[in-house]
Amino acid sequence: MTVGKSVFRWLGLTLLVTVLVLGCQGKDGPMGPPGFQGDQGDPGQNRVPIPIADQTFGILINNSTANDYQGALAVELTSDETASPSGSRVVAYQMDTPPMVDGIDGGTAEWGNVQAADIALSSVAGNDVGITSASIRVGYNLTDVYMQIKWTEVENSSFGFVVSADTTGKQWIASSATSWAQSGGEDVLRLLWEITPITGWSSEGAGAVFDGSTFVTAADGEIADMWVWGSTISYYGHHLQDRVVKDAAAGGAMDDVGGPYVWLNNRVSNRPHYMKTNSPLGGTRYPLRDFEYTTFNSSLKWRKNATIPGYVYFEPSRSAADILAVGRFANGTWTVELQRRRNTGQPDDVLF
Repeated sequence: MTVGKSVFRWLGLTLLVTVLVLGCQGKDGPMGPPGFQGDQGDPGQNRVPIPIADQTFGILINNSTANDYQGALAVELTSDETASPSGSRVVAYQMDTPPMVDGIDGGTAEWGNVQAADIALSSVAGNDVGITSASIRVGYNLTDVYMQIKWTEVENSSFGFVVSADTTGKQWIASSATSWAQSGGEDVLRLLWEITPITGWSSEGAGAVFDGSTFVTAADGEIADMWVWGSTISYYGHHLQDRVVKDAAAGGAMDDVGGPYVWLNNRVSNRPHYMKTNSPLGGTRYPLRDFEYTTFNSSLKWRKNATIPGYVYFEPSRSAADILAVGRFANGTWTVELQRRRNTGQPDDVLF
């Protein structure tokens, strides 16, 4: 009996509590006062690209030599898409889809409405290399600028200009077991940009920093950006030498800040300084990369005509690594394609 009464009492108490709880529920009360205003959020990002500011740049091209430049020192770059590309004007077009940076001209399938300008070239220094024009495309989006430069080589036996890819420039060749010499030229493309106001740039363009042999600005604090693509130095690593040009007291032309892209393999005279680790006596071909080189062993009896690359390649870093560059050679024509951030945040880079 005691157990049964306890059970009934427990059931009754539970029912009473349930009724009381349910009976106490009423309508929602009035809305409380509004809370304090939160902190302001970060500003939104404009998804519409700002057009590249109008500016003037210079282009220099040579064929297998160091001193024979064909070029145009004052090329107008504008984002005014109502303007027409001409022999001295390149129009930069906004792109919704970026092109493949592979050194292969994909035409309108890749570049869309980006029209190429045939820029007229003439002899700037040394012998006339015969290259009369360069086709240039420029496209941009919110973050990056893209360029395509094409030119066709012209053979001239009088000056030693041959139609060739020249991807083994400065290669070491053994004329005997202990005697070495460097051989092979390099095709070079240079683009020059004004970073700070430069004396004479408004009237001469890149001629204000290039006298035919030397790259230097006229006054303290004047800075130009110089991109140097080479058929050997850039062919294997898909970068170019990103350089800065200052006044003579500041050093003239020098590499941008950061890890190097290439070392010239001639730090000692008349023989290589580096070789591929465990290289056979017949030597090795290009490229020679940073993870596979060692100090040259001059005690080895190298075979005649053994070859060793004239450059050691590295993965660049910091400002030296800003520009992706890929070039391909076909039917006598170089197609070089470039990509760079519009604003790298570095003082030694031009702002687009």
